[in-house]
Amino acid sequence: MPAPRVSAFVGFGDRDGDVTGVNLVRAVVAGDREGYRKCAEEYQSIFNEYPEHDRADALLFNAARCFEELGCQVDEVERVFADPDPIWAPLFYGGIAGRLQEYLPAWADRLDPGLVSVIEEGGRISAAEFVRATLARGAFWQEVRTFFLRYDLLLTPTLASLPFTAGEEKPTDAPTGSRLAWVAFTYPFNLTGQPAATVPCGFTPAGLPIGLQIVGRRLADATVLRAAAAFEAAAPWGGRRPAL
Repeated sequence: MPAPRVSAFVGFGDRDGDVTGVNLVRAVVAGDREGYRKCAEEYQSIFNEYPEHDRADALLFNAARCFEELGCQVDEVERVFADPDPIWAPLFYGGIAGRLQEYLPAWADRLDPGLVSVIEEGGRISAAEFVRATLARGAFWQEVRTFFLRYDLLLTPTLASLPFTAGEEKPTDAPTGSRLAWVAFTYPFNLTGQPAATVPCGFTPAGLPIGLQIVGRRLADATVLRAAAAFEAAAPWGGRRPAL
């Protein structure tokens, strides 16, 4: 029986309204322990000669090659689906406002300013906008479901930015666009309700992790966990700690 197919995004790029400039990688996860050892060796490359973003790209491509070393077949595709921010934003902001708006008069000065801004923005969303986003969510789910008829897993960067200082609302190198552009690889699957895991696929020179997100078909949690375990076995990271 052939091994399952795995799909993966690797790389960073400006989306300009959709997920473009980023590569899709398809792989087959195999259980070859010798491959694990060879891949772990390859993974130790640190790419210190690259600027920060280029180095993150290199680590993500290295993760794809790691799957190849495990016996993977790899393809590259430029685009999977349009950025669903116009769908996600009204549902996200509106949902938070619906839960928290009544507490603003008494609690606004004690809440995170970024959260206050989200609540206020959500309060300006009309019922019609919310319903349109709900209907569009169903159409988007069908688009993603069709993609996953061909692929079992999708691998993406966890974030569209480098790690940033705790306490900041968003990274200084965040992509242009909406306030949520730096998490544009994760919220599509909040919309569809699919299982996802994130594992480090490398580290910045400061020792901070670069995340690889593994997304599966709806209810295919076991497949996601199996793929994450295979990658972690090939590229162990548990002994790494950033300097404090």
